[in-house]
Formats: sequence, structure tokens, C-alpha cells
Amino acid sequence: MEMELRAQYYRITRRYLPWLSNNGYTSCQIVAKTSYKGSVWPYRWIRAKRSGACYVIFEKNDVERRRKRLCPLAELKAVLHKVPAASKIVEIIPFKPKVLVALEEASGFMNLWEIERSCELPSRSELESALIQLLESLEAINWVHGDIRPWNIFFDPKGRIFIFIDWWESKTKNPENAEKDRQDVRNILSLFDGNATLEDLWGHPYFTMTWSPNWVRRGRVPKGILRFNPAFNL
Repeated sequence: MEMELRAQYYRITRRYLPWLSNNGYTSCQIVAKTSYKGSVWPYRWIRAKRSGACYVIFEKNDVERRRKRLCPLAELKAVLHKVPAASKIVEIIPFKPKVLVALEEASGFMNLWEIERSCELPSRSELESALIQLLESLEAINWVHGDIRPWNIFFDPKGRIFIFIDWWESKTKNPENAEKDRQDVRNILSLFDGNATLEDLWGHPYFTMTWSPNWVRRGRVPKGILRFNPAFNL
């Protein structure tokens, strides 16, 4: 892991940043941190601006995606523009064998997992409604997100709007993954209700999470009765 992070840092500083600076991106900075609070897995990405808009830029590997039977990034870019609440890919920049993927930054939004003040949290009904709308928009195009977790949901407390990120594992729906998103939605609502823990729901071992917000129940607890909107069959 350390060697790969060193190699990635070299690619970013020697190849990516000069290219971005010469092609309209400004205020480029390397972000080196875990992707969400409490995670133990380090990650690096680039934050930049262009024409006044803010972007986050990730390094990806299309060859590896094909090996995992994931769609090409160009196809993913087209799909995300059909999902209203998805973070959008705005540009794919080839750097063989890697590629850079620039996405809209969720400026003004807060990571649901990192919100602790009750005045900034969405209500249970707001969260459920946003999740159901996401499922419906995905089903309309026969697609699955594949990794709907609380840290992949961003919320704007002022506009009461949600954005869903981390679409790297998404793919066309098939019999093997048809229920994956529905189960993730059940899990998120159960976690939000305090009916279960991360370990109960997704099998996260304790050593992979060093922090959790105050609305998440800690430790193993009996699973309670889940409350769902009867209007949508989760």
C-alpha cells in the first residue's frame, strides 16, 4: 500500500498537475486523507477549479475495470447523466495505463456519515424519500449503484437536497446484483433508525472503522423491526 501511494504521488506531481494547469484547471491541490471520517484506508485525489466551478479528480484504471467486468468509464459517464441525484463525470482524461476522472464537487453539501448536529441531519422521511427516488431512477435505466453506504451520501441542510457519490462499482443490473441496492437501502434506514450496527448490516469489522457519528449505534445489538414506506416495495 505504501509503495503504491508513493508511486501515485509521483504520477500526480510529475504528470497530472502540470497537464491540468496547462488545460484550464486552476487552484490544483492534492488531497491526502481517508475518503471518509473513521476509515483506515488512505487515499489521494486532486481538487481543482475550472471556469469558476469546483471539481474532484480521481485516478482510475479502465483495464482493471474491464477485468472486474465493470463498464468503461465513458459508458459510466453517460449513465450518470440519466440519474438526477448522481455526482456527474464531466471529463475523462487518458494517461495510459491510467485515466483521470473529473467529477463535480458537491460544494455546500455535507457527508451524511460525518454529520452530528441534529439540526443538519435530514429527517428519516427525507432520507427514505431520496433513497427511493434513487432506486426508481436506477431501475428505469436497468442499473445498480452497487455500494450505497452512508459515507457515499451527501446532503445539503439548506436546500434539503441529496447527492450520491462513489459510482465506481456500478454496473448493468443482472440476476446476481438485482437486489444489492435495495438491500443497501434497507441497511441505511436500519442504521439511521438505530436498529443495527455497521457490523450487523455490512459486516464491517471493528478495526476498519475508527470513528462513527453519534446517531450510529455502536456495538452489536439485536436487530429491531424495520420501518419502510409501504408505497415502495423495498
